[in-house]
Amino acid sequence: MYILRKLEMRDLDKIDSMIDLAKRNMREVLKIDQWQAGYPNRETYSSDIQKGIGYVYCDENDIPVGVAAVIFGNEPAYDVIEGGEFPGKWQGDEQSYAAVHRYCVDLAVTRRGVGSQFMEDIARFCKENGKTSIRIDTHRGNKAMRRMLQKCGFCETGIIYIPEPNCNERITYEKLI
Repeated sequence: MYILRKLEMRDLDKIDSMIDLAKRNMREVLKIDQWQAGYPNRETYSSDIQKGIGYVYCDENDIPVGVAAVIFGNEPAYDVIEGGEFPGKWQGDEQSYAAVHRYCVDLAVTRRGVGSQFMEDIARFCKENGKTSIRIDTHRGNKAMRRMLQKCGFCETGIIYIPEPNCNERITYEKLI
């Protein structure tokens, strides 16, 4: 049994270790440059707490096993979307979507369906708050994340470019909820 709740300052040590492990996995196992320039970090998640957009997915002992930022409202990074091999357009209403960023699941619980459950609970939370779709993006080489998103019913929608030093292209996904 897992629960979605607001990220709190007391969670940051666990989040730090989870993110550090994810960064190392991306670099050493996936061989991608996503999250390799210092972002996200403790200050990023502290800011998410202050803005009220940080959420954790906790086990029965209230230990975080996942973290994400869930943003209600316009996400400027999603204003311009390109096609390429993808449709190049969003499916949902521009006024009624939630953007999910900095999504991470503890590697200790991967391959057990926790990531999918976490995303489904985020979708349910967004729907309960009047949103009709969720948008998210990831690195082209993050195949595990891309598979999980497709498993959860997300469709590839296009390509955006973000201001990240190493690789700024991201594949976008959207799910109508």
